[in-house]
Formats: sequence, C-alpha cells, structure tokens
Amino acid sequence: RRLFDGRSARAIALVRNPSVAWSGLLIEHLSQPLSSAGLHTLVVDASETAPEPGEWAALDLRWAIDRRCDRRSYLGARGLIRRHGDAHGRAAGLRRTVADAAPWADTLLVHAAATDLVRLFAGRDWRPLVISATTAAGVMHAYGSLKALSRSGLSTFDLLMDTAAQPVLGPQLAMRLVDSASRFLSWPVGMSVLVQASAGMDAAEQSRLQDLVRAQLSQALICTVHRAASVPTAH
Repeated sequence: RRLFDGRSARAIALVRNPSVAWSGLLIEHLSQPLSSAGLHTLVVDASETAPEPGEWAALDLRWAIDRRCDRRSYLGARGLIRRHGDAHGRAAGLRRTVADAAPWADTLLVHAAATDLVRLFAGRDWRPLVISATTAAGVMHAYGSLKALSRSGLSTFDLLMDTAAQPVLGPQLAMRLVDSASRFLSWPVGMSVLVQASAGMDAAEQSRLQDLVRAQLSQALICTVHRAASVPTAH
C-alpha cells in the first residue's frame, strides 16, 4: 500500500478480446491479488458487451457505480470513453472523472477495446495487458489489438492467456504471438503469463498472476490519477 497516497488511483488497462469467453473470470482473478493486498479495485467495464452507465451518470457518475463487497466495485461504462472524447479523439480527462467519482478506489481496472484504451491513456507511456485464449480467433484478435496499440509508441505490453481450452498448445501459441509482436511490430513483451482461469488455477498459476499484477501496478504509477482536493463547506 506504500504505492498509494489516498488521493490517487493507479489505472490498469486490460485489452478487450471478444474471443475470450471467460473474460469476466479473468477480471475477477486479476482483482483478487489487489483485494488480498487491501486495495479496493473499481472495474471500469467499457467493453462492447458491458452495460451502459445510464442517464443519471451524465449528472453524477457516482450513481452508476455498483460498490460491492470484498474491496471491489463495478462501473458498466459501455460507450463512456468515446462520449468523453475531445476534438482530437482523446478522453484522458475521464480517468480523473472516474477516480473522483470513486474516492475509495485504489485501482482502476479498465476493460475496453484497444482503440478506446488509446483514447483514454493518450499521451502516456502505459503498459497494456493483452488477453487471449488458445483459439485461432483469440490469438488473431490479440495480434490485431497489438498492431493498434503499437502505433501509439508504447514501450512494452504484458500478455495473459487462458489455456484452459487447449493447455498443451498454450505455451506454443503464446510464444508465436510474442514472437510476431517482436519481429513484425518491433514491440517486446514485458511478461507472458499462462493460466487455466476457467478450469481453476493451481498455486503456481496464482503466484504467476500475482507477479503480473505487481508488475502492472509498478508500471501503472505513470498513469496516476490525482483527485481534486475537497472543498471545505461553509458552516
């Protein structure tokens, strides 16, 4: 918790992959190490299948946040990033808006398409977390996301692959994806983690996932969102 000062939140970018059938379960697994460390995570789900924040969110975004137990909250944010875009298509201001709406949250776990994440984190050297599954469609979509993200001049990315469908092929497919990103996009991977999320993870997989979350938090320091200071009320 020394990384957190009470007036900021670290933002982790999770790249949406529609071919990953268990993306919700992956998000839950990613949130678990944060909860175990005493950190409250707000999942900002801006994917194409997420709920819209609703009309009241335009007045106060706090009304759209579902604060749950076990140090977790959820914001259905489909379309929110694009609606907050400026004349250049960037939506960097939304990071602070979301953090201000959830002052209890230490971490913002943003789940969105690659193009929307570029809008949200524009101008920062952030470290996206790309997810995939051991299917042709999953790997192809992950590579397409890497192509879109690499044009933003980022230095590295992390890969999280759910190998439950084909555990034997998992390491080979992950290696091919990482090698293609390095050879054709000149973009190196920071960490490549394989888990069987939908089949139940063993202790070794949980340990690797915790290491991945720690690495993401360390890199997310440059995505710090400083909350506005509270204004004293007159008596």
